[in-house]
Amino acid sequence: MTDPTPSAPSSVLDRAHIGKDDVALLVLRLAAALPLGFHGTQKLFGWFGGGGLTGFAGYLETLGAPMPTLAALLAAVSEVGGALVLCSGRGFRALPPVVFTMVVATAASSRNGFDVQRGGAEFPLALTALLVAIALLGPGALVIGPRRAEVAR
Repeated sequence: MTDPTPSAPSSVLDRAHIGKDDVALLVLRLAAALPLGFHGTQKLFGWFGGGGLTGFAGYLETLGAPMPTLAALLAAVSEVGGALVLCSGRGFRALPPVVFTMVVATAASSRNGFDVQRGGAEFPLALTALLVAIALLGPGALVIGPRRAEVAR
C-alpha cells in the first residue's frame, strides 16, 4: 500500500518547481549571451577594444557587403539585443534576426576555412548551432519576471 501523503520537496529546485532542464537552459542561454554581448558592444559602442560602428562598417565594406553602415548597425543591435533576450529569457521571438546575423557571420568567415585562429567559421558556427537549439527549446522556467502560467492567473 502506498502512502497517500505527498513527500516534501527534496531541494530548492523542487520547491520552486524548477527542473534540471531549466537550469541547463539558463546555463546555455548565458553561454550564448556572453559572446553575443561582448562582440555586439564592440561593434555598437567600440567597447572592449572594438572599432565601433565605423570600424565594423569598414570591415563589412572590405567583404563587399551592400550598405555596410546599415548592415553594421543591424548586426550590432541584433547581437546586443539578442544577449539581453537570452539573459532575461524574455522576447524569444526576437531571436531569428540574431540567428540570421550569426549565419551571415559563419558564411563570411568560412572563406578562411574552419580554424578560428585563422579567422575561420568555427566559433560563429558553434554559436549559431547553440542559438538554434536554444530557440527550439525555449527559455525554460528561469526567466526574469513572472512565468507564463503565473501571468495567466
